[in-house]
Amino acid sequence: MDYNEFLSYIKDSITTIIGEERQVNIHKIIKNNDIELDGLSITSSSHNISPTIYLNDYYNDYLNGANIGDIVYDIYGIYEQQNKNIDFDLSFFADFNQIKSRIMAKLINYNSNQKLLLDVPHVRFLDLAIVFYCFIENDTFGNATVLIHTSHMQMWNVTENELYKYSMINTPLIFPPIITNMNEVIQELLISKMQNQYITSDNQEDIFSFEEITDNILNIISEETSSSMYILTNSHKMNGSICMLYQDVLKDFSNKINSDIIILPSSIHEIILIPYADDLSPEQLNKMVKDVNTNEVDSIDVLSDHIYKYDMANDKIIVL
Repeated sequence: MDYNEFLSYIKDSITTIIGEERQVNIHKIIKNNDIELDGLSITSSSHNISPTIYLNDYYNDYLNGANIGDIVYDIYGIYEQQNKNIDFDLSFFADFNQIKSRIMAKLINYNSNQKLLLDVPHVRFLDLAIVFYCFIENDTFGNATVLIHTSHMQMWNVTENELYKYSMINTPLIFPPIITNMNEVIQELLISKMQNQYITSDNQEDIFSFEEITDNILNIISEETSSSMYILTNSHKMNGSICMLYQDVLKDFSNKINSDIIILPSSIHEIILIPYADDLSPEQLNKMVKDVNTNEVDSIDVLSDHIYKYDMANDKIIVL
């Protein structure tokens, strides 16, 4: 069956399972970079929120040989599991005074999100756009985010500037920035990988203990590398690229290393900082970023194909 037939089959099958007291809906959802996904939701009079289950990957599973019946019951199982955890009143969302402390900001690409930005309040920044979301913490179902649309802004009778003001206060407080030397990240990855191999190895009585091997690897890294690359993200490592707009983050780091900074947009979740040097080629770095975005980064997580520079003298970010 083709994709539309697949969606109809899933909807009809789930409807048959749950009965007429709950309603099954499949709707298009525009995600980052204008990627459209089909989300299935099941609504009822007893709950004012419903989990969304995306169906696109399930169709790929079907094309790769997965049984359609197994897919239906997997989707239903996910709904039932998530539905058990839903006991949350979202009526407070209508009152801006109750949610203004939860308004957050994130960065997305401006040109790649033309459909999304038609219905999403935003502030333009270079080739990017600052958009806003509500961050909801709940002990039952965990953390959730709600992207703020124009309809929300109208309901609250607030402006984009007000959303921006609150978001730039809240986001650094709730998601503080973290700058990590690339060497430290490499060390953590190597140690984790080595530890897993050590635990599953049949030769744990070898001459070297795990601690000795760890020390040797760290010494080699320290001697053989002199990386001046740093990762900037936030404490949750989600939508961390916005950290470059936090007040004084780049300014303080630039003063610390006594240099302007090249900014590589690794993804919407993090950026890479490199001390500026005259021998760095913006053309080559731009090509590298574009190649990485094309071949390594999930399309939904791409931030930009352009690199940036932080000018410490003017406390300003520019596109290179």
